[in-house]
Amino acid sequence: MIPINHKTPHNQSDMEQTINDYFSRIAAEGNTGLTGMLNLRLQSCDYQNRTAIFTFEPSPWMINSAGILHGGVTASLFDVALGVLCRYYSSSDICPTVHLDVNYLLPIPTNTALCVETHLLRNGNPLCTAEGFIYTLKSSHRIFASSTGLYYASSTSHL
Repeated sequence: MIPINHKTPHNQSDMEQTINDYFSRIAAEGNTGLTGMLNLRLQSCDYQNRTAIFTFEPSPWMINSAGILHGGVTASLFDVALGVLCRYYSSSDICPTVHLDVNYLLPIPTNTALCVETHLLRNGNPLCTAEGFIYTLKSSHRIFASSTGLYYASSTSHL
């Protein structure tokens, strides 16, 4: 588990730097593991509104036999994106998933860049809740999937 390194106090530039550093460290380690294989990138974030938008380009291994994004990949994208947001705001070493709901609303295309938009709903102790939406980079008004995740925010010494 690669920790999210925090500086204090949190602010907009810290959020951008911390999340970008997290994904850079994963890439530097060879993108091994599912998080690296998903190849999410931070497009934008808003510290005050507690949101982050991640982009990714679907790879051939992500496509199911129907030619759309595999449902397990969709769930994993939400899990990583929502988890990164919760880890940032909770300043936790780790933030394991307690519960993840995914709503598959439309077939997700694989021939275009996609976005995972995330919103922190509650930063509690010890549980954080976030929601997310997947849409194409070209059209944010057409949502293909939505998700709500609950994460346990703790340091590794508490597990």
